[in-house]
Amino acid sequence: MRSFKLVFWLSFLGLAIAYEQFCRCQCDSKYKIIPLQDQGCNTCTKNYCLSLNLEECKDFTEDEVLTTCFQRESTKDQLIVYTFILVTFGLLSYAIVGRPLLIKYRVSID
Repeated sequence: MRSFKLVFWLSFLGLAIAYEQFCRCQCDSKYKIIPLQDQGCNTCTKNYCLSLNLEECKDFTEDEVLTTCFQRESTKDQLIVYTFILVTFGLLSYAIVGRPLLIKYRVSID
């Protein structure tokens, strides 16, 4: 039984670490979001943004460029949210349907 639980939770490990990272290059009030395929956040630098020759960053120097690396909608985050929703729904269902039936069943036995 213990090994089943271990295999079950380890099967989600691959999904939890499979996320996509993005680099946000901001020049003044304009910005561009670029997906980083296999590169990590270490590549999201000011030089990286300027080397892409983005329309938003033309005529800007390295000091005027802001970079931010982030990830969005990772599978781990989705798993946590869906688990929370399912647990909440289960508890509400028990409170609405299960508990009154249990009380009714106990009264009929006595």
